[in-house]
This record gives sequence, structure tokens and C-alpha cells, in this order.
Amino acid sequence: MVYSSLSVQSLRGALRRTELYFFLALNWPICRDIDPRGLTLSMSTAIKANTARQTSTMAPYDLGPLTGSGFHQYTNSAGQVYYLDMATNAICYSIPPGFGDNPNSYLDNDNVKAGLELLTRVPDSKEHLYRRPMGSILRFMFPEREGFDVVQETEGDNSRPDFSTLKVSLRPGGTLYQYDFMLTESKKMGQPWGATEDQLQDHLAGNGNESKNCYGMIQIGLRVQFYKYEGGICSKVGGQMHLIRDVHGIMLWGQYLKENPLPFV
Repeated sequence: MVYSSLSVQSLRGALRRTELYFFLALNWPICRDIDPRGLTLSMSTAIKANTARQTSTMAPYDLGPLTGSGFHQYTNSAGQVYYLDMATNAICYSIPPGFGDNPNSYLDNDNVKAGLELLTRVPDSKEHLYRRPMGSILRFMFPEREGFDVVQETEGDNSRPDFSTLKVSLRPGGTLYQYDFMLTESKKMGQPWGATEDQLQDHLAGNGNESKNCYGMIQIGLRVQFYKYEGGICSKVGGQMHLIRDVHGIMLWGQYLKENPLPFV
């Protein structure tokens, strides 16, 4: 049995970064029109006021330079991304002009877009056609430059998950170690959630980590759900989301998992 371990977070007080991830992702049907990078309209006004109050005591998180520009990216304690012009020290809360075409989500990837458009037109497509865009989506969310590797296992082998997302770490002494970060089951539309959850839980229980802790993910049709397997208990992380309509919610949860890795030893 899979238990639900996370509840909806209220947007109060300091709007700490993790709370903001919970709020946007769990309330995504309501917050879908809010840009999580710019946090527009009234929410933007509230967060800017709160950020100004906290600036003197809360250090920003450095996201690195914006490639090919004179801007540096930061995020504040509310989770709001902003850009610092290194020449003028001016701050802006939207992507600087000329850089709006940078891919912000997997829907900016033409291969993913083509795959999802096919599945939208032909929802009774075979299972391997549902796996194709999922592989690209996982590689976008968990890129090699961050130490991840996404492996698609042999089709038809039920002893292995459909995708294994691996992460490289260093053992004491400096030797490299690759561990299971997240295991994914990918199914065509119409497959039962309960049976797929049981299958994922079996894979998570048999993962290769010393601690046996590992994240999980299920895709059935165009809907996905994240899971956490920790201490022998499998629980849901957030709620079900749609690969197209809830793209930013999925990206936020993916970022949350990366910022909160489970101990693997």
C-alpha cells in the first residue's frame, strides 16, 4: 500500500523556498497560470515586499551566470529567481531581453513536444511510444551535467523498472559511486494505477542502494506521480500531474527531489 505523506502547505510568513515548492506543486490546478520563475501579478508584489524585508538577513542562493550574457542568476528565500546585471548592478525579476528562448521546461524540447503531440492525437498508442518522450523528459530534468544518468531498461523485462535515474557521488577516499536516485514505471493510457504502484514498490524495495532509500515515479498515459521509498515505506510525493498542463508543477517537484536527496548509504 502507498501512503500519502505530504499535505497542502499554506503560503504564510517568510514563504520559504521549500514551502513555495509545496504550495505551487500541490495547488497546481489553481496556480497553473503563475510563472514560478517570475511569480507574476499579485503574488509577485507580495513576494517582492517580503524579499525586501528579508534581504538584510537572508543570503541569496547562487544559481550561476546566465550563459552568454552579463547577468548572474540568484534565487531569494521565497524561491523567486532574479537576475543581476554585472555591469550596472541592476536587478530584474524576469529573464533579460534576448534570453527568453532559453529552454525553461521539457516542452521547449522539440523531440518531447513531437512525442507528446502524437500521444495527444493517438491516445491508444503502444507502450513504447509513451516511453519515448518520458526518456527525454527525465534526461531534461536530471541532466548529465548535474551528475545524473537516465538508463532505459530492456523492454518487456518486468524484473527491472522501465527507467533508472542514476546519480554519481564520491565515496570516502575519492572513488566514484553510482546509486539509484529514482526508478520509473512508464505505461500506456488505461493501465491500472494500483497494480503499477505495486510493481514500482517491488522495484524500489529491491534497489541497489545500501540504505534502500530511493525516489520513484509512475507515468500512465500523460499523467505522472512521484513517490518516496524510505525506511521500507513507500509514500506519494505531491499529487498526480499532467505532462502538458502541469509542466511547471512537474519541474518544481523534480527540482525539489534534487535539492532533497535521500541518503543512499
